[in-house]
Amino acid sequence: MGNDDEPLPETPHQPAEEVVRFEAHASDQARVNQAARDLHVHYADGIRGARRTGPGAQAQECPYPGLAAFGRDQARWFFGRDQLTAELISHLDARLRTGGVQAVVAPSGAGKSSLLHAGLLPKLSDGALPGSDRWSTVVFTPTAQPLQALGTQIAALTGADPASVAEQLVADSQRTGALLRGRIRGLDSDARLVIVVDQFEELFTLCTDDRQRRTFIELLAQIAAPQSAAGPDLQPVGLVVMGVRADFYATCVNYPHLRTALQDSPLVVGPMSDAELRAAVLYPAQEAGLDVEPGL
Repeated sequence: MGNDDEPLPETPHQPAEEVVRFEAHASDQARVNQAARDLHVHYADGIRGARRTGPGAQAQECPYPGLAAFGRDQARWFFGRDQLTAELISHLDARLRTGGVQAVVAPSGAGKSSLLHAGLLPKLSDGALPGSDRWSTVVFTPTAQPLQALGTQIAALTGADPASVAEQLVADSQRTGALLRGRIRGLDSDARLVIVVDQFEELFTLCTDDRQRRTFIELLAQIAAPQSAAGPDLQPVGLVVMGVRADFYATCVNYPHLRTALQDSPLVVGPMSDAELRAAVLYPAQEAGLDVEPGL
């Protein structure tokens, strides 16, 4: 790597203290050759200027996860989907009164999981809905054993044994729903449970037991439904969000509760606009203290 501490003459457009720093690394037996006194030419307002290169500090984290989805702990780098996140929050605000499972439908690779993990969940934790910063949240995928996956989440909230909860789900889903409702509402009359089922298509690609599949769907619908009592309808105990790939739309409509969800204000995720894509490229770098080269 080149390094020269000699300052350049100051010009109106190029303060002497500014430098451009390059850094290069080689793995295994590879080598990197960089000549001393290399110049990086920078154009500003049509006037050419030169800055010397020098070693700089390394960024500790990469703000781009590549092909992997953004996780909840990467929310500060999740840009370009602010409007879509706001729309999803608005849908859930309505669900507090009307109930129903909220479907998020997207083609593979459109960013559905990132929207749920790095968009929705951090906003709820920040109180985007009244009291949502105090709500219990469970996030999981159906796996090959969806009732066991859900039972593990419910057991963590109620303190019950995961195996017994899973058995109870199969034997009497109505009773389990009442147990969960009593646990959540027993803590706070305004409390809600947020259930996010990502990669919902696993219910069809991994689970081979149709009875278990239907019980799982039924239980999610119960949790999200308004509960009738001796008086006006009560608000649902839970907000249920399912993220499903668009190519499983036809499969979902074979199940009444899923067909209802897909007809009731689903959120459809499409490709990013040019402005959204620009934000997704530029702003994570700025958040990490880096710059994206002009024109890239």
